[in-house]
Amino acid sequence: MFQVSHHAGGGPASRWTDSFADPSGAAFAEIVSADVVLEGSVFARPVRGRQAVWVTLRAASGIYDTLTFTGDAERDGWAYLDWAAAALGFRMGGITVLHEDQGGRFDRIVLYHRPLWAALAFSAELGQRLAGQVGEDHFYLE
Repeated sequence: MFQVSHHAGGGPASRWTDSFADPSGAAFAEIVSADVVLEGSVFARPVRGRQAVWVTLRAASGIYDTLTFTGDAERDGWAYLDWAAAALGFRMGGITVLHEDQGGRFDRIVLYHRPLWAALAFSAELGQRLAGQVGEDHFYLE
C-alpha cells in the first residue's frame, strides 16, 4: 500500500503532498499551471500538460510501496523536497524540485530518483503502466 508523509502548513511541500489525497485530480489541477512540465531521471523526455502530468504522477504513485519526505527547502520560487522510498523491491532516494510561476502555481516539476538502476527499473515499469496513455518515448524501456 502506498503511503506518503505530509507536511504541516501551507507551503509548497504541503500543497504538493496534499494534492495527491484527491484521486479526482481537482486538487492537483488547482496547484499546477495548464502547461506544467514534468521531467527527471526516470523520463527520456519531458511530459507536458496538466492532464498528462497528472496521469503520469498517479501511475508513479502506484509503483511506490512507501514514500517519505525527509526534508524540504525553499528559495526564490523553487521548492526542494528530499524523500526516501521503497518500490519494485528496491530502496531508493531522491528529490522533487518544484518551480512556482508568478501566480503561485507549479509550472515545472523535476523528479530525481537514485540509484541509477532503480531509476531505470522505475522508468520501465512506469512506461508499461502508461502504455497507450503517455507515449512510450518518454520512458527507458527494458
